[in-house]
Amino acid sequence: EKSALASSSGILQLAANGIMVNSENAKPLSTYLLEMEQLNYDLIRELLLLIEDKAQIGAVLNAKDISAACQTSNDNAAILYHLKFLADAGYIDLENDMLYLISDITPAGRNYLDGIRAQTIWQQVKKDLHDKSIPMTIDAIKFIAAKFIERMISS
Repeated sequence: EKSALASSSGILQLAANGIMVNSENAKPLSTYLLEMEQLNYDLIRELLLLIEDKAQIGAVLNAKDISAACQTSNDNAAILYHLKFLADAGYIDLENDMLYLISDITPAGRNYLDGIRAQTIWQQVKKDLHDKSIPMTIDAIKFIAAKFIERMISS
């Protein structure tokens, strides 16, 4: 249950299920699990850009190569989490879910990336979402990016 993860005292309940948690590692474990649950959209954008840059026809990338080139995060678990998210969202093709072998960006992933590829657009999208207190989601990012591009074209 998520509420068990929200505090170090709550996470200690997991010890009853055989998970190696104690009073010394409960707080960092709780923090880690909650951070893993939050998506880092800067990392998502960077992963898509890296995959696009490194993907070649017929070749497969592994998560280790992507992780080594990543500048947004050096946390392999976070990178794997975000790659799995991208695969589940239909934005990348994983040849092997267990080994995280990436074959390419899907058309949906390329469409999303095209909307936020330019750093100026990406920064403006994040600013607009923050200023309007809109939760950062894939759909919100796509919507704000499209509106920003629309305004650029019409001005």
